[in-house]
Order: sequence, then C-alpha cells, then structure tokens
Amino acid sequence: MKKLFLLAFAFITVSSFAQTVQNSNYGTAGYIKDDGTVQNSNYSTIG
Repeated sequence: MKKLFLLAFAFITVSSFAQTVQNSNYGTAGYIKDDGTVQNSNYSTIG
C-alpha cells in the first residue's frame, strides 16, 4: 500500500509541471504549460 501511495504521489507531482519539448540533440526547444501555452526556450510565448 505504501508503494502504491508513493507511486501515485510521484506521478501527480511530475505531471503537474510543464512539459519540455526537446530537439534531436536533447536540448530544450520549448515548453508546453498546463494551460496549453507554448513557450520557446527563452520562455517567450509563441502559441
């Protein structure tokens, strides 16, 4: 039961942050925020 709780807590914590978009060299190309806003690597809104 303790493992299930820790797994659920970890999943919720990770999914609450913005998703990162990476290029082919695994560098950060941008971010997708929770509200659907798309930002480039300099945090400027592009969509």
